[in-house]
Amino acid sequence: MMKRLTALLAGLALMFTLTACGGSPASSGGSPASSGGNQGGTSQGTPTPTEKPIEIKLTTTDPSNAPTVTQLENCAKEIREKTNGMIDIQVYADGQMLVYAEGVEAMMSNANLFLVATPSYLVDYMPVMSTLVSPYLFSSREVAAAFFESDYFKGIEAECEAAGFHVICNDGLIGYRSVCANAPVNSVADVQKLALRISSGDVMVRLFTDLGCNYTVMSFSDVFNGLQTGAIDGLECVPLTITANSLYDAMSPMYYSRTSHILDCYGIYAGQEFWMSIPEEYRTIIQDVLGNWGKLATADCVAQEETEIYPEYEAHNVTVVDLSDEAMQEFRTVGEVIIRDQVRGDEVLAAVAEVEAGLK
Repeated sequence: MMKRLTALLAGLALMFTLTACGGSPASSGGSPASSGGNQGGTSQGTPTPTEKPIEIKLTTTDPSNAPTVTQLENCAKEIREKTNGMIDIQVYADGQMLVYAEGVEAMMSNANLFLVATPSYLVDYMPVMSTLVSPYLFSSREVAAAFFESDYFKGIEAECEAAGFHVICNDGLIGYRSVCANAPVNSVADVQKLALRISSGDVMVRLFTDLGCNYTVMSFSDVFNGLQTGAIDGLECVPLTITANSLYDAMSPMYYSRTSHILDCYGIYAGQEFWMSIPEEYRTIIQDVLGNWGKLATADCVAQEETEIYPEYEAHNVTVVDLSDEAMQEFRTVGEVIIRDQVRGDEVLAAVAEVEAGLK
């Protein structure tokens, strides 16, 4: 309770701070004309003399040198230019402020905030969002991208607005999580032999419990030492984790077995009341530009894997292991049971299957 109160106060403090520097929400979600012309300027986006820029903090846990952050900064610059400086989005990377639960609370308090997060962080307000990061839900990035463009997901977006937040985009498909360890994984039986560090979260814990793995949830700051000392045999992670943290210096041999158990997807969210307070013409620009961030970030992450990460694996003797179709089906069978146990799991599975069939 104390943590939620602290987060709420942080969100309120942010709103007051932004109000003091000209970032307060508009009084109406309509067009500039409907609010007397003092919030949105003219229909051509030219500010009136009495206008003040709307300052918005955009927060993310991604490191400042990540391609995802580069694209966020590019989008912020484009929005600033297209609105003649009236929408000033300031990107805060490296988890500097208001991320995780604190960020969600601030966003739901309608602070001047855009939050980059995985959908599961919003489970308290929209339970089905956690289902979207279930294991083996999406067989490929292409299927996931099409799903987030589908009518089914548009329905979820409408439900999110009713729940109090706006989905600017939800298709930042950062990478598949797989098993990095001191031995290759070619089957479920191989995973059961390993002591792995896994990410926290109910779905991840459920997956590795059902796989029969000896796992531990530890702070990532302890992973390097854990690998060095043999306290753990490995971890599950996206490809970038190994190179960004030079984990190959902590363990040898090292195998990156592409179990591809969960697709890390990220979105950009805003409190619905704050979103609607932004003049309509500016909302349109933000949605058009920042709404495309997921696609741009995904393309950059794919390119980075192919041109930088996997070549670096080779240079540091990290062996990439691709599982057989039979082995992958063994993992997917475990994942399907978990999906069906999630909120609206059967419904989401059917929607994904329909999208996938349409791509063939």
